[in-house]
Amino acid sequence: MKTKLYHLFRFILLLFFIFIAFLLIRSLIPAKLSNDPIPATIEHPQTLLTSIQKEPIYITSVVLIDPKFSDLEVRTIEDALDQWVIATNGIVQVFYERGYYPTIKIKLTRPNTNFSIIRIRPTLENDQLVKLIDEVVQAPIVGYADIGNLSKQDILTVYIVNGRIDSIEEYKTIVEHEFAHATLKMLHLRDYSIMAPGENYASSYITQTDLKYFCYLYNCDAEQLHSYDPAPLCSDTTFHLF
Repeated sequence: MKTKLYHLFRFILLLFFIFIAFLLIRSLIPAKLSNDPIPATIEHPQTLLTSIQKEPIYITSVVLIDPKFSDLEVRTIEDALDQWVIATNGIVQVFYERGYYPTIKIKLTRPNTNFSIIRIRPTLENDQLVKLIDEVVQAPIVGYADIGNLSKQDILTVYIVNGRIDSIEEYKTIVEHEFAHATLKMLHLRDYSIMAPGENYASSYITQTDLKYFCYLYNCDAEQLHSYDPAPLCSDTTFHLF
């Protein structure tokens, strides 16, 4: 009796393994075999980018013009800074306000924008800060962007030494130069440019070299911008920092 039960158990166990093997084999067989050709791959209708196109870094600045400036000086300051707006195709954006503190509300609508507020003030030759900088640079200065805040102001301030300026053209050049220090964070260049530190190499215009330096800082193409130099340097010429 035990022998029959043993053989019956082995037979049932064998049937069970056969059933399991059948299920495994069936799962490996496709449900439907087809002789249809493989459909062609549909290509993407748009051209793939071969390089990453980056947006420029935009600059928006509120410029507070001291009420002590004359109307002519105010127009000269605004005309000077407008040159940066035009030269950079609007990458630089400037809002003017005559006063010591901003009252206008600025809504930043452009992505990746640096925002700043600077103050432009007139100063005298006998001002302590002017005397200090004169001594440091060993020359009489005509303008100074107080980035280190030596004058202990609550807003970054640009000083213009009116008594040392001889012409409207020089006035514009000084304002453009100091604005580039204060707002655009540009340093002096050893090239013929608006950012040259002295009159020997200084241009009265924003040059191609200035724009190359600007685009190096703010991720743009200087060739697409507008140099004001009547004789711009060759496009393959780079800039040289002091």
